[in-house]
Amino acid sequence: TKNAMDPREVVNLLQRIFTRFDQLCEENKVYKVHTLADCYVIMGYNGKIDKMKRVRAVVVDEANRVIQTGLEMMDFILEVKETSLRTKNLDMRCGIATGKIVAGIIGSKLVRYDIFGEGVQIAHGLEQQGVIGKVCISEDTKDILTS
Repeated sequence: TKNAMDPREVVNLLQRIFTRFDQLCEENKVYKVHTLADCYVIMGYNGKIDKMKRVRAVVVDEANRVIQTGLEMMDFILEVKETSLRTKNLDMRCGIATGKIVAGIIGSKLVRYDIFGEGVQIAHGLEQQGVIGKVCISEDTKDILTS
């Protein structure tokens, strides 16, 4: 179509978006795990607090920082949408879950740090089934923030 972006434009757009997302992660003190195509994965735990000292207040703070980052990412996407006709259909969904994960470096030739576990699967499902332009949180995250 007339307004379709060519692959270079898409890569440049993702570079612009992910660069801003990286800044937001630093500002909000969350950890960027990785990107995969147009998927951007973060987590609240950044390894700076020993896991034995992660009391409820720490977990609440982590959840709030991840949610804040998601909301600021959504705001940035709205800004980008308004810059050009080519980006007017740009959308984003965000899924956030709280739970235990396992993290590690996998692979032998092309190694990558990644996270695994039920919390990751729930967040992915929330993102996939979520409402465009909204930050969707899991029941566990809601319970942590409201209890």
